[in-house]
Amino acid sequence: MSLQRSAGPDKTRLLLQPHQHWAAAELRQPCRQPYFSTEEHAFTGFWIGLWSVLCFLSTLTTVATFLIDMERFKYPERPIIFLATCYFFVSLGYIIRLVAGHERVACSNTSEPPHILYDTTGPALCTLVFLLIYFFGMASSIWWVVLSFTWFLAAGLKWGSEASLATRSISI
Repeated sequence: MSLQRSAGPDKTRLLLQPHQHWAAAELRQPCRQPYFSTEEHAFTGFWIGLWSVLCFLSTLTTVATFLIDMERFKYPERPIIFLATCYFFVSLGYIIRLVAGHERVACSNTSEPPHILYDTTGPALCTLVFLLIYFFGMASSIWWVVLSFTWFLAAGLKWGSEASLATRSISI
Protein backbone atom coordinates (compact mmCIF):
# COMPACT_ATOMS: atom_id res chain seq x y z
CA MET A 1 0.00 0.00 0.00
CA SER A 2 1.22 3.48 -0.72
CA LEU A 3 -0.13 6.91 -0.05
CA GLN A 4 0.71 9.32 -2.82
CA ARG A 5 0.39 13.08 -2.46
CA SER A 6 0.66 15.59 -5.23
CA ALA A 7 0.63 19.38 -5.19
CA GLY A 8 -2.97 19.99 -4.11
CA PRO A 9 -5.39 18.78 -1.45
CA ASP A 10 -7.56 17.01 -3.98
CA LYS A 11 -4.62 15.03 -5.35
CA THR A 12 -4.23 12.55 -2.46
CA ARG A 13 -4.82 8.91 -3.37
CA LEU A 14 -4.48 5.68 -1.51
CA LEU A 15 -3.23 2.84 -3.67
CA LEU A 16 -4.04 -0.65 -2.38
CA GLN A 17 -2.97 -3.82 -3.99
CA PRO A 18 -5.60 -6.61 -3.88
CA HIS A 19 -3.69 -8.56 -1.20
CA GLN A 20 -2.99 -5.56 1.08
CA HIS A 21 -5.04 -4.08 3.91
CA TRP A 22 -4.89 -0.44 4.96
CA ALA A 23 -3.77 0.62 8.39
CA ALA A 24 -5.37 3.51 10.23
CA ALA A 25 -1.96 4.87 11.20
CA GLU A 26 -1.16 5.58 7.58
CA LEU A 27 -4.29 7.71 7.13
CA ARG A 28 -3.68 10.11 10.03
CA GLN A 29 -3.45 13.82 9.32
CA PRO A 30 0.11 15.12 9.63
CA CYS A 31 0.80 17.67 12.34
CA ARG A 32 1.73 20.31 9.80
CA GLN A 33 -0.31 20.36 6.62
CA PRO A 34 1.93 19.82 3.60
CA TYR A 35 -0.17 22.16 1.47
CA PHE A 36 1.25 25.31 3.03
CA SER A 37 4.81 26.52 3.02
CA THR A 38 6.84 27.32 6.12
CA GLU A 39 6.41 31.02 5.39
CA GLU A 40 2.63 30.64 5.23
CA HIS A 41 2.61 28.78 8.56
CA ALA A 42 4.76 31.52 10.12
CA PHE A 43 2.55 34.30 8.74
CA THR A 44 -0.62 32.58 9.97
CA GLY A 45 0.87 32.20 13.45
CA PHE A 46 1.93 35.85 13.47
CA TRP A 47 -1.47 37.05 12.23
CA ILE A 48 -3.47 35.05 14.78
CA GLY A 49 -1.06 36.09 17.52
CA LEU A 50 -1.29 39.77 16.60
CA TRP A 51 -5.08 39.85 16.68
CA SER A 52 -5.22 37.69 19.80
CA VAL A 53 -2.98 40.05 21.72
CA LEU A 54 -4.90 43.12 20.49
CA CYS A 55 -8.19 41.48 21.48
CA PHE A 56 -6.73 40.48 24.85
CA LEU A 57 -5.55 44.02 25.60
CA SER A 58 -8.76 45.74 24.52
CA THR A 59 -11.04 43.35 26.38
CA LEU A 60 -8.80 43.46 29.46
CA THR A 61 -9.12 47.24 29.43
CA THR A 62 -12.90 47.00 29.11
CA VAL A 63 -13.30 44.45 31.90
CA ALA A 64 -10.84 46.30 34.18
CA THR A 65 -12.77 49.54 33.66
CA PHE A 66 -15.94 47.72 34.64
CA LEU A 67 -14.35 46.16 37.73
CA ILE A 68 -12.98 49.52 38.89
CA ASP A 69 -16.36 51.27 38.74
CA MET A 70 -19.28 48.82 38.45
CA GLU A 71 -21.92 51.47 39.16
CA ARG A 72 -20.89 53.35 36.03
CA PHE A 73 -22.34 50.64 33.78
CA LYS A 74 -26.08 50.27 34.21
CA TYR A 75 -28.03 47.31 32.91
CA PRO A 76 -28.47 48.09 29.20
CA GLU A 77 -24.68 48.39 28.88
CA ARG A 78 -23.89 45.27 30.89
CA PRO A 79 -24.08 42.79 27.97
CA ILE A 80 -21.14 44.66 26.41
CA ILE A 81 -19.08 43.84 29.51
CA PHE A 82 -20.11 40.18 29.40
CA LEU A 83 -19.33 40.08 25.68
CA ALA A 84 -15.89 41.57 26.35
CA THR A 85 -15.30 38.98 29.08
CA CYS A 86 -16.13 36.15 26.66
CA TYR A 87 -13.77 37.53 24.01
CA PHE A 88 -11.11 37.96 26.70
CA PHE A 89 -11.18 34.21 27.34
CA VAL A 90 -11.30 33.38 23.61
CA SER A 91 -8.19 35.48 23.02
CA LEU A 92 -6.57 33.83 26.04
CA GLY A 93 -7.13 30.43 24.39
CA TYR A 94 -5.41 31.61 21.21
CA ILE A 95 -2.54 33.13 23.20
CA ILE A 96 -2.02 29.87 25.13
CA ARG A 97 -1.83 28.01 21.81
CA LEU A 98 0.59 30.62 20.48
CA VAL A 99 2.88 30.47 23.53
CA ALA A 100 2.79 26.70 23.93
CA GLY A 101 3.11 26.03 20.21
CA HIS A 102 0.96 24.11 17.75
CA GLU A 103 2.84 20.83 18.16
CA ARG A 104 2.57 20.80 21.95
CA VAL A 105 -1.15 21.60 21.90
CA ALA A 106 -2.53 19.49 19.05
CA CYS A 107 0.02 16.91 17.93
CA SER A 108 1.21 13.53 19.14
CA ASN A 109 4.74 13.33 20.41
CA THR A 110 4.90 9.57 20.64
CA SER A 111 4.45 8.52 17.04
CA GLU A 112 6.58 9.07 14.01
CA PRO A 113 5.66 11.07 11.99
CA PRO A 114 3.74 13.34 14.37
CA HIS A 115 0.02 13.58 13.60
CA ILE A 116 -2.95 15.60 14.81
CA LEU A 117 -4.77 14.05 17.74
CA TYR A 118 -8.54 13.82 17.74
CA ASP A 119 -11.03 12.71 20.40
CA THR A 120 -9.90 12.81 24.02
CA THR A 121 -6.49 11.30 23.37
CA GLY A 122 -4.87 14.69 23.12
CA PRO A 123 -2.94 16.52 25.81
CA ALA A 124 -4.76 18.46 28.54
CA LEU A 125 -3.50 21.68 26.99
CA CYS A 126 -5.46 20.85 23.84
CA THR A 127 -8.61 20.39 25.90
CA LEU A 128 -8.04 23.67 27.72
CA VAL A 129 -7.51 25.61 24.50
CA PHE A 130 -10.57 24.00 22.92
CA LEU A 131 -12.79 24.80 25.90
CA LEU A 132 -11.63 28.40 26.09
CA ILE A 133 -12.16 29.03 22.40
CA TYR A 134 -15.33 26.99 21.88
CA PHE A 135 -17.24 27.61 25.11
CA PHE A 136 -16.57 31.32 25.34
CA GLY A 137 -17.04 31.70 21.59
CA MET A 138 -20.52 30.18 21.90
CA ALA A 139 -21.24 32.27 25.00
CA SER A 140 -20.25 35.42 23.12
CA SER A 141 -22.75 34.53 20.40
CA ILE A 142 -25.49 34.37 23.01
CA TRP A 143 -24.39 37.69 24.49
CA TRP A 144 -24.60 39.23 21.00
CA VAL A 145 -28.26 38.18 20.92
CA VAL A 146 -28.86 39.68 24.37
CA LEU A 147 -27.06 42.87 23.36
CA SER A 148 -29.12 43.15 20.17
CA PHE A 149 -32.31 42.65 22.17
CA THR A 150 -31.41 45.35 24.69
CA TRP A 151 -30.49 47.74 21.88
CA PHE A 152 -33.82 46.98 20.21
CA LEU A 153 -35.66 47.74 23.45
CA ALA A 154 -33.68 50.93 24.06
CA ALA A 155 -33.63 52.33 20.52
CA GLY A 156 -36.58 50.70 18.78
CA LEU A 157 -39.16 50.76 21.57
CA LYS A 158 -37.66 53.78 23.37
CA TRP A 159 -37.31 51.94 26.66
CA GLY A 160 -35.24 53.68 29.30
CA SER A 161 -32.92 52.00 31.75
CA GLU A 162 -35.72 51.85 34.35
CA ALA A 163 -37.94 49.76 32.06
CA SER A 164 -35.00 47.55 31.14
CA LEU A 165 -34.19 47.02 34.81
CA ALA A 166 -37.80 46.07 35.49
CA THR A 167 -37.56 43.16 33.00
CA ARG A 168 -34.04 42.22 34.01
CA SER A 169 -35.09 38.96 35.66
CA ILE A 170 -36.85 37.94 32.44
CA SER A 171 -34.08 38.64 29.94
CA ILE A 172 -31.07 37.51 31.96
